[in-house]
Amino acid sequence: MALLNSLFILPDWIDFDLGMNVVLMNDMNGNDMSDQSDTDTFKEVILRYAQIQKNSIPHLPLSFEHYDNTIISILGKLNAFPAKSFEILKGTQYELSKDEFGKLSKHILAAISLIKSIKLIQIPSTIHGGDVRPGNIRVIDGKYIFYDWAWGAVAHPFIEIVSFLHIIRRALPDELAREMLIDSYLQEWVDYGTWDDLKYAFFVLTSLKDLFFALVDYDWVEAIKLSSDEPIASMSADGWLFERRCYYFANVLRRFIATPLLVK
Repeated sequence: MALLNSLFILPDWIDFDLGMNVVLMNDMNGNDMSDQSDTDTFKEVILRYAQIQKNSIPHLPLSFEHYDNTIISILGKLNAFPAKSFEILKGTQYELSKDEFGKLSKHILAAISLIKSIKLIQIPSTIHGGDVRPGNIRVIDGKYIFYDWAWGAVAHPFIEIVSFLHIIRRALPDELAREMLIDSYLQEWVDYGTWDDLKYAFFVLTSLKDLFFALVDYDWVEAIKLSSDEPIASMSADGWLFERRCYYFANVLRRFIATPLLVK
């Protein structure tokens, strides 16, 4: 694949079925990355992933189907998001109160302002794995396979690293280690903005991470709900899945509501 250089290897595909959306591949060998890796290892992974992101830029827009999580697409979803969130949780044990709906609406307005402010910083969209975490990174002879692209998308590159840092937060020894990882990553993007602009964009996207998680969780809940014309039976497999996804969606939505947002 042209957008990857010799530092990266990909799973070896044997066959695929587009109708079923499945891929058969050879055993990757190696082992999954430990979620308790040291800071230097996390830094190496983040820098290698930054190279994948940057190498993808000339190949966008992609010619195959993927999720669109670009800044423009997210802005297009946000005005309707409070009402859609309220409606999809209505009747479940996780439904939003009117007070929570009001707070969510106000938070969304603040988020829209913040996202518009970073849209002015000309950082290009890149490919987005959707679930980059140690358990989805295979280590083979000092090289890495980033796999599980079920939520593959095009998005602002920083969103992926904001999510990754959230996932590995307990493995980092202190805030200085986290800041070192951020600064090392942002150094890869100095051709696209001033240092202050890059830091500001990363800070804004970090403050909005629960909103981005909620948008993905909403898509899960909606997809399950739309999978059948009949009401979902609570004791069925789909009913269990729907309840779990509603639980995660409502939790992250309430975390977002509780997060103080910077006012631009």
